[in-house]
Amino acid sequence: MGTAETALIVLASVAGFPAFFSLILFVLSKIGGWNTLATRYRMDRPFQGSLWRNQFGFLGSTRYNGALTVGSGMEGLYLAVFFLFRPFHPPLLIPWGEVALGGRKQTLFGHLVEFRLGPEPLASLWLSDSLARQVASAPGAYLRGLDLHDSMAQSPDDPT
Repeated sequence: MGTAETALIVLASVAGFPAFFSLILFVLSKIGGWNTLATRYRMDRPFQGSLWRNQFGFLGSTRYNGALTVGSGMEGLYLAVFFLFRPFHPPLLIPWGEVALGGRKQTLFGHLVEFRLGPEPLASLWLSDSLARQVASAPGAYLRGLDLHDSMAQSPDDPT
């Protein structure tokens, strides 16, 4: 293999990795619903409120393992991802009037609580019940739907 071929392979690898990584981020934002939420709730200013960084959660079927920042403030529920995953995942601010508590389920990842985002809803966000309690009890938080304590209570089909 000649020097030109080696240089071409190196160049393709250096350019190919970011392109492939961006493609993955694009697909994940579409599958999970982040892209849909961003068309309506994109936030381009600093968030004011309580923040919990490096959190675990699901948005739709996309799992954000330790890459999710969740915030609760007077204006609404804030969501962002770790800066390396920001392409196709802009920060979001969903007004409290468009956030409702949904169901609760037990998974391999523990007890999760659903936040229904948007009027239809546009997407479902699943967070641990401990984080859901923190979000709901932060100053300014207003959640409609099920009472937080009801949604956290043991369900009849939950053996724990």
